[in-house]
Amino acid sequence: METNQNVSASLDSEYSRQIKENRNIMASIVKTVMFCASNNISLRGHSVDNGNFMNLLKFRIDAGDETLKSHFTHMAGNAKYTSPTIQNEILGLAKGLIVQDIVTDANQSVFFSVIADESCDISGKEQLSIVLRYTKATEVYESFIGFVEMNSVSAESISTSILSHLTSTGLDLQKLVGQGYDGASTMAGHVSGVQKRIRDKYPRALFVHCAAHCLNLAINDQSKVPTIRNTCDIIREIIRFFRESPKRRTCLGLNIPLFCPTRWSEKYKSIRIFKCNFKRILESLGALECDSSGDTRAKAFSLKCALEKSGVTYAVCLIGRFSALIEPLARKLQAVGVCVPDVKNLITSLQNVLSQNRINSDTALDIYKEACEVLNVQQLTTPRIAEKQVYRDNVNAESGPQYFYRAVYIPYIEGLSSLHERFSDNSSFFNLLSIIPPNKPTKLDEIERLYCLDNLESEVILWRSSLSSQLKPECFHELLLSANDYPSVRNIVQIIMALPATTVEAERSFSCMKRVKTWLRSTMTSDRLSDICVLHCHHEKISEEKINQIVSNMAGSRRRMNF
Repeated sequence: METNQNVSASLDSEYSRQIKENRNIMASIVKTVMFCASNNISLRGHSVDNGNFMNLLKFRIDAGDETLKSHFTHMAGNAKYTSPTIQNEILGLAKGLIVQDIVTDANQSVFFSVIADESCDISGKEQLSIVLRYTKATEVYESFIGFVEMNSVSAESISTSILSHLTSTGLDLQKLVGQGYDGASTMAGHVSGVQKRIRDKYPRALFVHCAAHCLNLAINDQSKVPTIRNTCDIIREIIRFFRESPKRRTCLGLNIPLFCPTRWSEKYKSIRIFKCNFKRILESLGALECDSSGDTRAKAFSLKCALEKSGVTYAVCLIGRFSALIEPLARKLQAVGVCVPDVKNLITSLQNVLSQNRINSDTALDIYKEACEVLNVQQLTTPRIAEKQVYRDNVNAESGPQYFYRAVYIPYIEGLSSLHERFSDNSSFFNLLSIIPPNKPTKLDEIERLYCLDNLESEVILWRSSLSSQLKPECFHELLLSANDYPSVRNIVQIIMALPATTVEAERSFSCMKRVKTWLRSTMTSDRLSDICVLHCHHEKISEEKINQIVSNMAGSRRRMNF
């Protein structure tokens, strides 16, 4: 009897030792996959057995991992756990654990919002990025949870994909209070757009138009002024002209960024740098016009002639000055966790500056003098007044400064004034902001019914009277603490924090997508792309505990090795 017990104990001990060894082997493989994914290193090369993943495993063996060496030496080829199928399974399990952590935090928060945007990957597939915005204590988080491949980009298809993806992750959609998209009619349409379809099912999910998109649209409204539109095209062509050739770039001695179609703050930066180096650019074009040959000489001559026109020079100085004001605002809108009240304060500040410049003609005179100094002339040339004018308006002016003030400066400033229309207070979420001083509370009864709150009006009155005069309305941490005794007010403050101000986190996921899925990796499947991008964006969440959990999850199904 004792012998049988000893044999059984020995078998159990050997089995436990084998399980532990197999788990260590699998952990080494999982760690290697995680290292490649989190650092955006392609796993495979020209063949399955020749790539970064396999070379890293060989590196681990060379570094002294005898258990892994024994595994690859003695184990059968179909039980080495390095195949693409196993890689995809590990990536999927890891992504699932990270997304589950994010979903748990979102469900534990009082409210959350969804942010979505769509872009095309390198292989031509439409990818829908989904981001969650939620609060944790007094901090705001925006977390990317994956891509969804879209076969159709209709409002019905996109809204169905968003809701089904959120439901599949286990989110409590009764806590959904906000939607953040761009202003495309498919997404923002108030009749049958994505936001309307989702709000029909979840009435609390208010739609917020991305503030960064709104600002860019307001800036684009300036293109209605012909001089401004033509000047922007000339600036774009000159920047491209110098960047096309290392010789031209060396002649300029400056690297001006291109007009980036997605990173709008770079556009304002490009114009600001162009304006600050106006004279150097003119001198470089003149040098290329004289010393170069062929197409370079002809193009340098035409661009120099275009840039030396009085209207263009004045417009460059004008745009450059106001781009310097807009650039920091655009950069702040790209910050992580920016809230709707922050956006409103920033836009209000910009509107005040523009109003002051609209009234004060000294700014226009300073710009005129700067343009004269750049061209080294006493006065800028003004167009003649024709009896019948087709392509531009006849502007009656007694002097050059007056002409450019009326013909260019005022239309440009009034074009920027469309910020008021783009950021209109008529949006429904501005009713929520009205409870925060110094705003006047409006439509509290509607808010109370929508969010099933109790005694909101009385709580708002008492809460506002109890606030310290030194309390900053934009400091949500202090606002939350001050509303501890007023549950309905506290809920409103948390809803405001959860509302998405911009969609920049979705834009960042597209930057990640472009880094991951390149021309060399264009055959990557959409599931693998989504898994790697989530791991790459949330690399800080990969821990030893998650590695062990992945190994345990893999042990839940039949394997050739026991884990």
